Amino acid sequence: MQRTALEEFWPTVDLKDPEFKDRTAEWQHFYNWARTTASAGQSPPDRVCDLLRQAPTGDEIAANYESQVHPAA
Repeated sequence: MQRTALEEFWPTVDLKDPEFKDRTAEWQHFYNWARTTASAGQSPPDRVCDLLRQAPTGDEIAANYESQVHPAA
């Protein structure tokens, strides 16, 4: 985030602007919720949702763990 802020945010703001605090909050919201990520072309929340769909559930993990620890005879 630091490099992105340095390249994309700081050149667009004036530290003496009375609305600086608001602009910072707007940019943070954009960065965390709306921008598209380079790796997936999705917003961060959309990327997380996609990854969650691919992640195994706790039950799946437990079942796999049990079969590895106690293989069927």
